[in-house]
Amino acid sequence: MKNVQKFAYFMVLDFEATCEQDRKIPVAEIIEFPVLMINASTLQTEAIFHRYVRPTVNPTLSDFCTEVSRI
Repeated sequence: MKNVQKFAYFMVLDFEATCEQDRKIPVAEIIEFPVLMINASTLQTEAIFHRYVRPTVNPTLSDFCTEVSRI
């Protein structure tokens, strides 16, 4: 029996957040909010949404965070 896909699209979300290498930060804040809309039949990307978010608790990104997130 063949599986029938119930969805026409998948939404793929990948948050990036503030981070430190050698110490724990009290609050990790979202700094990047990308979403891809993938066609379930073709597996092709059909739309992209992308936004950066300015952190408020730790507004300056560490060198480590910039390197890891490529922001």
